[in-house]
Amino acid sequence: MKYRFIDQNRHRHEVGELCEALGLSPSASHRWREGEPSLRQQHKESILELHGKSRGRYGHRPIYYHLLEEGVNCGRDRTLRLMKELELEGIQRKRFKPLGTNSEHDFGYSANLFKELGKPTGCNQVWVADTTYLPTRDGWMYLATVMDLFSRRILGWSISWHNDADLVCEALKAAVLTRGSIPPGIINHSDRGSTYASA
Repeated sequence: MKYRFIDQNRHRHEVGELCEALGLSPSASHRWREGEPSLRQQHKESILELHGKSRGRYGHRPIYYHLLEEGVNCGRDRTLRLMKELELEGIQRKRFKPLGTNSEHDFGYSANLFKELGKPTGCNQVWVADTTYLPTRDGWMYLATVMDLFSRRILGWSISWHNDADLVCEALKAAVLTRGSIPPGIINHSDRGSTYASA
């Protein structure tokens, strides 16, 4: 488009000369330019659109990279400045704080039988139990496992939204089902958290 060409080259040549060369009047070029949103305004509109699509989650860095992908030449610092002008910020996700092991409980402690036994020489002598947490699309979940220390096989596991006694009991039940029964003399070794020390 002729008017766009004039606008893109107005810093290199006089507008009047460009209009004369293209057979246009300077006033028509001016009217076109007034009707066309400025580059700054176009960038703001793109930023507002991307921020809306992200439901307000995106800060200036993700928006800058999305603009690059769309071929919009808006630098990272400029994106930040324009977002400040628009009073836009990315929503900070709350950091997940896992419910850790509570060792300050009144359940009492069992003796450390594993320490006395030493390294197992066969299966079904020592099972070790532990819990961890996993990210999912719907949030964080807790995973409890029971492993045979000799074979390193996971015998039972359980997953839940809550780090509680039910979680670890379900993993232990699954391990017993895997082996068919509770092996005689088995040591079930875990930390001293409330989930493992509870009744």
